[in-house]
Amino acid sequence: MTGFGVDIMRFIGKKVWITGANTPVGSALAVAMFAEGAKLRLSGVNTAPDGIEAECFPEEPETDDAAEKALAGWYDLDIYIHACRVVERASLMDCTHVQWERSFNANLMTAYCGSLHAVRHIGKDRGGAMLYISSIHAEK
Repeated sequence: MTGFGVDIMRFIGKKVWITGANTPVGSALAVAMFAEGAKLRLSGVNTAPDGIEAECFPEEPETDDAAEKALAGWYDLDIYIHACRVVERASLMDCTHVQWERSFNANLMTAYCGSLHAVRHIGKDRGGAMLYISSIHAEK
């Protein structure tokens, strides 16, 4: 694909793992990365968004087991994108333990476990990228 005489398939053959693919931001990133030629693994979804091909994993990498399952066989990961987000609409005084734990696990444990395992799968000599993105407005 070209635009204005420039090749815009910047991610041809790049292996990209996106967590939070069930969020609007994660889904949009998956569509955009696929359109630019990336090979995708998506966490947080059972099926890929319409029109794209990807390996999907329903469980987010909140644990070592889930992260390893999502990355099994991918020892040359190029890009890790953490797009998870859970927003609890409660003040500290009104937030329940369950709400706090859900938010903590989705936003922090997923970032931690995902990053820990992603860095092990990014080639030491090739380099790679890790991106953390979210928006409180993504829910609207």
